[in-house]
Amino acid sequence: MSDENPRVVIVGAGPAGAALAYLLARNGVRTILLERHADFAREFRGEGLQPSGVECLVQMGLTEQLAAVPQTRIARVCYGLGSKLVEAPLELGELEQIRLVSQPDLLAMLTREAARSPGFELRMAAAVRGLERDSIGRVTGVRLAGGELLAADFVIATDGRNSMVRKRLGLELEQLEQPFDVLWSRGPLAGPLARPDGAFVELLAGGGATSIFPAPAGGHQIGVILRKGGFRALRGAGQAVDLDWLRGRCRPEFWAMIERARDRLERPVLLDVVCGRLPRWSTPGVLLIGDAAHPMSPIGGQGINMALRDAIVTANHLVPVLRDGADASALDRAAEAVEAERRPEIVAIQALQTRRGRQFDRKPGLLQLRMMAWVLSRKALVRMLLRQRAPFGHGLVSIALRV
Repeated sequence: MSDENPRVVIVGAGPAGAALAYLLARNGVRTILLERHADFAREFRGEGLQPSGVECLVQMGLTEQLAAVPQTRIARVCYGLGSKLVEAPLELGELEQIRLVSQPDLLAMLTREAARSPGFELRMAAAVRGLERDSIGRVTGVRLAGGELLAADFVIATDGRNSMVRKRLGLELEQLEQPFDVLWSRGPLAGPLARPDGAFVELLAGGGATSIFPAPAGGHQIGVILRKGGFRALRGAGQAVDLDWLRGRCRPEFWAMIERARDRLERPVLLDVVCGRLPRWSTPGVLLIGDAAHPMSPIGGQGINMALRDAIVTANHLVPVLRDGADASALDRAAEAVEAERRPEIVAIQALQTRRGRQFDRKPGLLQLRMMAWVLSRKALVRMLLRQRAPFGHGLVSIALRV
């Protein structure tokens, strides 16, 4: 171990890594946060911040800083169900309080606040290529592209669903079968279905769905839910470059907006939906959290929120050990305690996501679409159904920051 204050290397400056780095640094832990990209200015598709995530940032003392991050609220959802358009107000004051937050700006805010602590260092364009181990196999640092070695008392992997650290450790996810993928595009849409405070969702008669959400940094995100493997079929037919294949499959109003914005739409990008978790989140010297340990389905907008909750629990368990000298066995026990506390909620949320995801593999009939339209037109019934989504909005367990 180092003779100086313990040093932690965090691999990946996503929400979990940036939030954890802030919490460790403000508690006096020397923290190096590594990010393989040169900046945060790239397209993020998971920008839904639920009340559970907001509460984490409030507990971190970042209420005012969060308010300054570009964001938008979803006040209503318009559903396209066959020939009908049905609007369902969410009444955010007593229900979901969903907001879409610019993730690049959120990450910039978290790392800026972490930099107020003298023991924090952010290194961008720093890609990890390998792990350093001692004679008994314990991880003692990371090796960067170019060969530089960063020694560490403990390594934490927050490098996402395609985690390089996970691959270097030889760990395999236990995946839950997902029947769908999501194709994303972005651009400035104009029309009655593209409101600045509302979302539009259309269930397609042939299966799948389309959606429009206001993007917090401007414009709109366009999501198309496809059956698993459907994108390969489109690519094989030469239709994967743009959204032309939606013509005739979606309602005319939706297609008219796409057509008008064609020259300003970003090329569609496929999100291969993965949902699963590691059988064990830690090995000697390393802990994996966030999507590195348990990639979440996009259903329910849980990615950022589970990452922030992971960060708080990780800080609760690691900070006391790091303050006490960073004994190796104590650090490993703390990592195991993090998993023990977080795993039950992750398992339950992923099971709920998987059940709801199966609905996208079904082709709704005309009678079913009419029934859904009737349900959505009943305000009291909509309120009851939204309350059943509480696990997505507020989580299943109480998370309290103690350090």
